[in-house]
Formats: sequence, C-alpha cells, structure tokens
Amino acid sequence: MVELFSSALKVIEKNIVNFFIMFIAFLIISFIVYGIFTFIISITVGAFFGYLVTGIDLAIALIIFTWYIASLTEMSREMISNNSVDYVKSIKVGLNNISKNSSAIIAIAVLGFIGGFIAQFVFGHGVISYYDFGSNIIEGIFYAIAVGIALSEFVGKRNGFNFIKLFDKVNKVSPNAGITLYIITVLSIIPGIGVLQFLIIGLPVMILVLFNSGAHVSVKKEVEKKSNKTQK
Repeated sequence: MVELFSSALKVIEKNIVNFFIMFIAFLIISFIVYGIFTFIISITVGAFFGYLVTGIDLAIALIIFTWYIASLTEMSREMISNNSVDYVKSIKVGLNNISKNSSAIIAIAVLGFIGGFIAQFVFGHGVISYYDFGSNIIEGIFYAIAVGIALSEFVGKRNGFNFIKLFDKVNKVSPNAGITLYIITVLSIIPGIGVLQFLIIGLPVMILVLFNSGAHVSVKKEVEKKSNKTQK
C-alpha cells in the first residue's frame, strides 16, 4: 500500500516555492476581485437589502477559493509530470475548469450565500454582535461543506457532491491521507484559523491529484511483483 500522504508531502516540499508563489498570487487576486465585487454589491444590493450582503460576500469568497483549488490542481499536475510551472496558465485553466462545471460552482455559491445569510440573520441584529463566535461557526460549517465539494469536483475528476465518499476511498488506500483530507476540509469551522486552510489546501489537492492519477495502484502492483519474486 502506497502512502499517499508521504508522497504528496514530498512533492510539496520539493516545490514549496511554487505553492508559495501561487498563494501570494491568489491573495492579490482575492483582494482585487473580492474588493471590486463587494464595492459594487454594497452600493447596489446593500443600499436596499443590506441583510443579503453577508451571504453574497461569502459566496464570492467561496468562488475565489474554488478557483484557487482548481488552479492548484493544474499546477500540481505539471509538477508531478516534471514540467515547468506556468502560473498564468494554471490560473487560466483553473478558471476555465470551474466555469465548465456550472452545477458545482452554483452549489458552492449557494452554500456561501445561505451560510452568510443565516449568520447575519441570527447574529447580525440586536445585542449579539455579528462577529461573535457563533456567527463564525455557522459560516464555517457551510464553508467546510463547500470546500469538500470543491475538492471532490475540481481536483482531477468530477466525483460528485458526496465528497465524504471520495475521502473514504482515499482513506482505504492511505489512512494518513484520508484523515488529512477531513482535517483540512473542516479547519474553516474553527473561528480564527480559516486563513490556515487557505495556506495548506495544497496538501489535500496534491493527495487527490496523486490518487486520481492512479499512482497508488501502480506502486501497489510494483510492491506485489517484488513480493512474488522474493517468495519464488
């Protein structure tokens, strides 16, 4: 049994600079895109329906994060193939991939909107501050579900919205990789460390890229062949 976690970690350690550059690139993209859209929304929708703004803001944030995941996927494939990394190409391919899978990106946006709307509706009025602990938990739950769907739908193959099924498949091959997928996916539920998820999301992406490439199958066959030779 090949250890997907170790394999993914080795690739990332070897290419840590590439991941850091993509991280910085999407910080800039997030600042620009999110800033533009939130400004437009605040002076249009927000002027009349202020209670909808938080939901729309979270939906935009999730779409950008999904774009980031899709771009990391393309970059990871290039690194596994030992090709030079073209960051602009990876970002373009990532955007193209999420635009092709409209059902998934709509579902992710809806999750963001519902999570933000509920958080605003429950905590955004009265004595309790919107930035209260409970508000972040509510948003985080919807955020985590959306991240799971993004990993399932945009990393390698379209595996369906039931990302738990995909994670279980990985877990059967490599328990360390499986638990890593679960842990990093739910990080956003914990208030205050959501940015950590953005920083280390490359690890589950690499795990799933390796898994979808069938690397674990080929390595397992090689191990079985060596074992058979030894027995002979």
